[in-house]
Amino acid sequence: MVDPFLVHRRNSKGFLRDSPARLHPCIMFGPGVFLSPDFIEKNNITHVLNCADESSVPSFVPTEFGNRYAVINAVDSPLVDITKWFPVYTIHMDRFLQDPACKMVYVNCQAGMNRSGFLTVLYSCIKFKYKFEDACRAVILQRPCALMNPVFYRQVQEYIKKHG
Repeated sequence: MVDPFLVHRRNSKGFLRDSPARLHPCIMFGPGVFLSPDFIEKNNITHVLNCADESSVPSFVPTEFGNRYAVINAVDSPLVDITKWFPVYTIHMDRFLQDPACKMVYVNCQAGMNRSGFLTVLYSCIKFKYKFEDACRAVILQRPCALMNPVFYRQVQEYIKKHG
């Protein structure tokens, strides 16, 4: 598969230096290491949805956020189907966005590239009816290193065709 966004990816400075991406006014994603107290305050982050495992966020995050934190343990591998984790992602994201205290949900995984990116794109396309290509382009313009797993790309695209 030829990467339709290759021209934009050339702008990447790497996963630790590319900015987080926002597809919705209340949803942002990137790597868990961005979750410093200053970053949290600056971006009004009130909820955290960790698509990876507990090691992907600073140790204070689960305690600090309490029931405004969830972890779904998705795997980043071309051997898995990322849409397998979409139902649990949706449960947490819906709950977070319906919380009157919600200002910003920060979605993370290890590098803020594949798990968090594809699940956020999928959610935005299903829930808010965004067009898949437009959502991907918007993400990659903000975070050029994102959405690199071509297997996840096809899985999400097919899922949206079937369920969108």
